Amino acid sequence: MNTDLLLVLVIVLAVANLALLVRLVGRASAGNAEQAVRSELRDSREEAAKQSRELREEVSGSLDKTAQTLATTVGQLGNLQKQQLESVTAQVQALVET
Repeated sequence: MNTDLLLVLVIVLAVANLALLVRLVGRASAGNAEQAVRSELRDSREEAAKQSRELREEVSGSLDKTAQTLATTVGQLGNLQKQQLESVTAQVQALVET
C-alpha cells in the first residue's frame, strides 16, 4: 500500500511537472512570436521610410526638370513675341512713311 501511494504521488508530480513544462514552453513561444512580430514591424517601417525617401527624390527630380523645361519654353516664347513685335513695328513704320 505504501508503494502504491508513492507511485500515485510520483504520477501526480510527473503530471504537474509536465503541465508546468508545457506552460513554460508556451510562454517562450509567445515571447519569440512577439519578438518576431516586433522585428517584422521594424523592418516594414524601415522599408516604408526608404520607399518614401526614394519617392520624394523622384518627385523632386521631376519637378526640377519640369521647372527647367517651363523656363526654357517661356524664354523661347518671349523671344518669338519679341521678333513678331519687331516685325509688326517695322511694318507699321513702313506704312507711316508711305
